[in-house]
Amino acid sequence: MKKLLFLLITVLTALAILSGCNADTGKPQETINNNTTADVTSTEDPLAQEGSGGGIDWMYTECEYTIGFYMVEKSFADMPGEGAFEAWMDSLGINGQPDPEEYSVLAFIRHFNISKEDFTAVNNQYEGYEIYTDKQIEALYSNDPLLLARMFMNPDAFYVNGIIYTPRWIIDHGLEEIRSVGITDDMLRFMYHQLSYYGIDDDYYKKIKSLLDMLEVDVKYEMGFYAITSVFQEIPGWEAYEEWIYENGYYDGKLNINEVDMLKFIQYFDISKDRFTVAAVTPPYNLADGPYFTLEKVDILYSGDKNLIAETFMAPEAINVNGEIYTPRWIAAHSIEEIKAAGITKEAMQSKYDEWIDTGKFQESSEVCVKTKALLDNFE
Repeated sequence: MKKLLFLLITVLTALAILSGCNADTGKPQETINNNTTADVTSTEDPLAQEGSGGGIDWMYTECEYTIGFYMVEKSFADMPGEGAFEAWMDSLGINGQPDPEEYSVLAFIRHFNISKEDFTAVNNQYEGYEIYTDKQIEALYSNDPLLLARMFMNPDAFYVNGIIYTPRWIIDHGLEEIRSVGITDDMLRFMYHQLSYYGIDDDYYKKIKSLLDMLEVDVKYEMGFYAITSVFQEIPGWEAYEEWIYENGYYDGKLNINEVDMLKFIQYFDISKDRFTVAAVTPPYNLADGPYFTLEKVDILYSGDKNLIAETFMAPEAINVNGEIYTPRWIAAHSIEEIKAAGITKEAMQSKYDEWIDTGKFQESSEVCVKTKALLDNFE
């Protein structure tokens, strides 16, 4: 009975947090994807998988961190002594919509002055059922906002210069304001691809898409080739994946989206074709458009044929020369001699330029078109 009572309290706490995260935003609760429900009693899927890269399949628009950061599992709640945890929650006012950070596991640790050694011992008491990884515990005791963000941040948020920008913040601000805080165009592109498989009717997806509609196309590959969602992250493990995007500048505004595509992901982690195929053709429950990759495209991805891979997956705005993909931005930024050296002919560039105009991807007055037209006019 006591355990059931605690679980009820935990659920109520989570509900209060969700209410707090959504407070004063004008966003109805119905906008949250309710196709899945967090199982707060389960240890089969540890919170270690709920970090900035892997995340859970849905996330609240207003919260800075994952739901696991805002919940204290029973074995930890018992540490201060009988009734102490419940008294602490009462003092915060569970129905008063306080700042959700007041309910976090970090706030719990600090309020009760729980030592790292004691917290780790409780966490590891049942082998195979640890709630947090060693690196997550390190983050909780580090006083390092970057490490804390890496381990617990809402996977749909951005971390720049020590600040977490939530989806709600992005929704409420314009492109220039977003750029001014250090969120780069490539970071927006990266997020767009991560969101693309989780519902085009989502307000956040629509906002990111509207922002990208104002940007010139500058990616080598088509939609989906950068969408390394949780089903793929689980292959090397979430923390390994998170370390990879960290090394590629995701948290400091230096991300080059063309360095974190699906092919580079496969190569970096040496993922076997069989393992990748299982993930690729077994979509999550909320993927409406079918598998991530068909079996035919998996075969191409693993073919080793650079030209075939480029022709199959490249962005329609780009130019392929023997497996090397050149974006519109690359073309506009290089000289005629460099373009010729890359093997791009005047005919290929003219055809692509006409396509940019016809499809409306670029305006004739855009920097890319103006520079490309000048190159074409002087191309011998």
